[in-house]
Amino acid sequence: MMTLSALPSELVTCVTEHLDISSFRSFRLVCSPLQVQSLHCFKRRFFQKQTIEWTLHSLQQFQEISESHFGAALKDLVIDATPRFALKSAQLYDLLSLHEDYESKKALESGWLQVEAEKDRMASFWNETRQDVKILTSVFGRIGALRSITFAYDRAKLSARGLYEFTRNSQREMSRPFVSTLAAVAIANLTVSAIITDPIRKQGAVSVGRLETVSPILIPHEDVFLRLEVLKLTLREFRRPNEGFALPIGKPPFWVRLLSKFKHLRTLDLSFCTIFQENSLRHMAKHCRYSHLEHCRLSAFQLHNAEDLLAFLSHAKDTLQSLSIDRTINMGEPWSWAEAWSRLAVEFPYLNQLELKDLFLNQTDRVNFGERGGSKCTSLTLQGPGLAEELTKCAAHYPMADVEDSQLWFEWS
Repeated sequence: MMTLSALPSELVTCVTEHLDISSFRSFRLVCSPLQVQSLHCFKRRFFQKQTIEWTLHSLQQFQEISESHFGAALKDLVIDATPRFALKSAQLYDLLSLHEDYESKKALESGWLQVEAEKDRMASFWNETRQDVKILTSVFGRIGALRSITFAYDRAKLSARGLYEFTRNSQREMSRPFVSTLAAVAIANLTVSAIITDPIRKQGAVSVGRLETVSPILIPHEDVFLRLEVLKLTLREFRRPNEGFALPIGKPPFWVRLLSKFKHLRTLDLSFCTIFQENSLRHMAKHCRYSHLEHCRLSAFQLHNAEDLLAFLSHAKDTLQSLSIDRTINMGEPWSWAEAWSRLAVEFPYLNQLELKDLFLNQTDRVNFGERGGSKCTSLTLQGPGLAEELTKCAAHYPMADVEDSQLWFEWS
């Protein structure tokens, strides 16, 4: 009779693929040979991907795991960057508007003040101790390389009033995980192939103003980002141009200078919205030369002219395979969208997939792509060998129509 210690490795692997972590641990305790045979599968199933929250307890647990012999198995890190305090505060703010009696309002106001106090306390703790950066730097230094870092953001249902409060009140807390992680990556010289936003839990953004706070740390270690191939990021600029505050004239903003260091990107998914009238894509065209770019999605940009879009993409003429542009305003001449499409058809020979969606001229004129089912179609998807020909036809007809009261609403995603 075959003993447990003599089971073939193929059978051990087949069995362990279907065990939950509790059963797997019991299986490994049966005998030493099984522990050795199942080690690789155990690491792959339960330690290749780790999810952490932005709390001291979660970060310390992550550090403990990385220090064990299972730490080297980590390939994909998921960071839950949901601003819990700001979200709870906004929910209480919403509830306040639904109650009129004194006692209920008093209790809600007390709860709201407690949440705000705890939020400020934690912000002070992170700022004063830099424990988040220290822990991640220590872990990344040991690991050496990661396949991906994913940032996930949850969002509760809020009223317009609650959403405004959340947007106004969440920037520091929501941006901290990304900013601190980027600093730790740079300091530890971590090799990471992809930095992305979770495709499902994507209701979050990084504040440009908060990103600038780590520029002294990132600039001396900029070469570490040469190994980054995939970037999927949502940036929002919420600072207001009050008297005494203005962007430096002629100098590209820090976020552009940072993106310019990611020279070997193959996939870029960037959503950017600002209240400033800066020509963001023109800055990117001048400083971000992505000659290896294969897949590109740009969202929520405001173009001064479609020429800036072509100038940015021109560095990837020989590599670009797919392009998606959505929720983007073109402040240039009425015909400039058509010119851009004509040039895309001619100048990008390897482009085989194109998606255009919710494009605008100025603030109110929506670009329509014919009709479908009796209603105007505001999106266009082309792919395959006939893309260039179809895009040329689209540019020739240029079916743009004014849409009354048409407005753009730039969400987090």
